[in-house]
Amino acid sequence: MVELRRITDDNFRTCIDLEVAEGQDAFVAPNLYTLAEAYVMLTNDECIPMPFAIYHDDEMVGFIAMAYQRGEGEQPVPFYEMYRFMVDKRHQGKGYGRAALSRAIEYLKTQPLGQGSYIATSFVPGNDVAKDLYVSLGFVETGEYDGEELVAHYQL
Repeated sequence: MVELRRITDDNFRTCIDLEVAEGQDAFVAPNLYTLAEAYVMLTNDECIPMPFAIYHDDEMVGFIAMAYQRGEGEQPVPFYEMYRFMVDKRHQGKGYGRAALSRAIEYLKTQPLGQGSYIATSFVPGNDVAKDLYVSLGFVETGEYDGEELVAHYQL
């Protein structure tokens, strides 16, 4: 069974040791960077980050970072986002990614940190595996870009 678990002192090292397959590093930042980024966002009160390890039974197989955007400034509507997602190279192709994203969507539908209108995600153009996965789960491309990444939304 695939489940999301919080990052703790006990699983932090395992999380930062996870790696994507060769060539995929152009599509996703290292987990250590993402955890540091979450700390900076939290301490600067930019949003509320929610990093989770992805487990299959008792083995960590991936990582997902999500956040709650309160809806301020340029983005006045509160929303959730999935801003980083990876499955370790040893565990790809086993359905863990789809299962983890489904769990993440289920979790965000509960709106755990407040009301949100949608879930946003983005992916690098050319990462057709990510694009196809997000679309198959109900995300719709908006035509917008976040930096160099294509944006997609899932309506809550």
